[in-house]
Amino acid sequence: MIEAVNNRDIEFFIANEDTPGIELKTNSAKFGDPILIYAIKTKSIAIVDYLLHTMWLEPSVKDQNGLSAWDHIFQAKDSFLGNLFLENIVLLGTEEEIKKYRIELGLPAEEETSSFETKVKDNHKHGFDVDVLTNFAIQKIKFFAKDHVDETFYGFAIDASYIKMNSIETFEKTLEEYQSKWPNDYNTPEKIQTLKNNIGDWKYTLADFIETCNENEDGFMEGPFDEELYDKHYNASDLEQKDSEYTKAMDSILNNLIRQEIFRNLKTSIDFSCLKAEHNY
Repeated sequence: MIEAVNNRDIEFFIANEDTPGIELKTNSAKFGDPILIYAIKTKSIAIVDYLLHTMWLEPSVKDQNGLSAWDHIFQAKDSFLGNLFLENIVLLGTEEEIKKYRIELGLPAEEETSSFETKVKDNHKHGFDVDVLTNFAIQKIKFFAKDHVDETFYGFAIDASYIKMNSIETFEKTLEEYQSKWPNDYNTPEKIQTLKNNIGDWKYTLADFIETCNENEDGFMEGPFDEELYDKHYNASDLEQKDSEYTKAMDSILNNLIRQEIFRNLKTSIDFSCLKAEHNY
């Protein structure tokens, strides 16, 4: 879970929210609260938000410096995370104490929260910059191609914010490994083709679009890849996902890469394809 926080991998927590063990850890004082403290210290805002919406907070849990999750937020005078805490946690004292907290953090009174949320939204840059993300992908593909001249590639994919590829050679190694472990699961052409197309089993992750973004002084991520819009897409229904801003932007990037014939830098198979992965947990 520490690695997931470092990588700002919110999908790890979402995908495993019902997984025995992980689900218990993120909701226990022994594991969940230290993870929350670590996410606050590293400003992994999306993960802090997720944990605050899903876990019970035990205020007695502190780090090696004797500070609780709330102590870190209050000491840093972090108004954004402070507001997030006060909106989701009910263990922080009386109404009068909470009012004092809000004043100390420079937050409006509770009845004015909607205007604060508007300010938060205004501070966040919305949208995907397709041209910048296309050029970023092109650079990564060209760099990748120089080190893989002896492989034949059959697929390129955008998976969430990641750009991935797989070659026939690496697929054959994966198939051999899986057949030795689970012979009955990969014993028909249909099952083998399913494995070949499963982006989660592809070997190469060329880059992460999040690399193009930076955290501003207010703790918001800014850049050409909009995590907020991706989260909106991720949580949408299958029908809504087909017409989401994320889908439109990623489809445009794929079309740009095909039109600019960037994959000529690589040896590709006859059935080479470009696609966008879908996640429906």
